[in-house]
Amino acid sequence: MKTPKLKMPPLKRPKGDSASFKPPKVVADLYADLRDRRLLPLVALLGVAIVAAPFLLANDSSPKPDFVPAAAVPPATAASFQVVPAQSELRDYRKRLEHRKRESPFSTYAAVRAPNQTRQEVEGMIESGAGSGGEIPPSNETGAVESPPPTEYAPAQPPVVEADVHATVGVEAVIKVGFVPNEPKEMQIPAQTKLPNPKKPDLVYTGPSKDGRGALFLMSNEITAYYGHGRCVLGGEICQVLELNPGNSATFAIGYGETRYKVTLVEFVPVVEEEKIEVGR
Repeated sequence: MKTPKLKMPPLKRPKGDSASFKPPKVVADLYADLRDRRLLPLVALLGVAIVAAPFLLANDSSPKPDFVPAAAVPPATAASFQVVPAQSELRDYRKRLEHRKRESPFSTYAAVRAPNQTRQEVEGMIESGAGSGGEIPPSNETGAVESPPPTEYAPAQPPVVEADVHATVGVEAVIKVGFVPNEPKEMQIPAQTKLPNPKKPDLVYTGPSKDGRGALFLMSNEITAYYGHGRCVLGGEICQVLELNPGNSATFAIGYGETRYKVTLVEFVPVVEEEKIEVGR
């Protein structure tokens, strides 16, 4: 005979039991991290300091400076305006200059008087008819001495010197050109020169590049291909502008036949303009 098995129900812990409390995962991870880094004492110290700071500041008994109002300045010490009397040792200009004699600058004596001469010497010279500088200037009816007419001053003219002035007005390219296999010909060309000839311009020398190191050649639609050391600076699959550096050359195929035109850049030469000018005017 089998007896029935009795199962005991699971025991339930009371709600106030601390063993059933599980902190949130964030708090548990933070606590574990602080414990591994040994920062729990520092966190506890910061917590105590935060709690105790208001109480310490409220009980601060350090003396505070009292406000002292500015003392009023008594009216007796206030600045006053005072008039300084003139010094008695300053004499009147009439007393200081009374030993000097009045002389008219237009008198005969003043006109012929030389430095370091007394009045008696000048009067004796006037009576004898001779002045310190020769004859006595004639006087008009009023007694004033007529002064000689002023001498016109003519400024010295600087000497005129002819000089040659050399000015650089541009840059030209020295190239060697020719149809292959002919012998190339050296020539000096300015900017906007049409090659091989002005009537059939398959190439145009537009001038030096911005950095001045190479020469730029504009290619027309007749150029089907090019070979050599040139560098394409404008255009994609079909190049439109080719740059050549001094010492490099490029061969251009004109049309779809066997016509080939070779260009070699030798150097750049400055274009100097001479002018003769007169210096000193």
